[in-house]
Amino acid sequence: MVFTHVGVKESVKSGSVVTACYPNPFSTSSQFSVNLDKASKVSVTISTLTGQQVSTTNYGTLGAGINNLTIDGSNLSSGIYFYTVTVGTEKYTNKFIIK
Repeated sequence: MVFTHVGVKESVKSGSVVTACYPNPFSTSSQFSVNLDKASKVSVTISTLTGQQVSTTNYGTLGAGINNLTIDGSNLSSGIYFYTVTVGTEKYTNKFIIK
């Protein structure tokens, strides 16, 4: 079984890794990285604590290796949110806080 230091890994089929965002908590933006074992389609969905999806960003196909991505929190209210990174058919979910 694979564990990450923060969040939930919903699939263990590949060697892809999604890091926790930093800084966290934040007010305008935060960064995280997606380390892909092969080129893959990547999208990021942001959801509220109750599961309401507030945004989705499709990045298209990203190359193998480390890809640095940004969460734009400038239009979000203070609170707890989740970002789910979809890599191909796998999903990785982490939590962040807007202050």
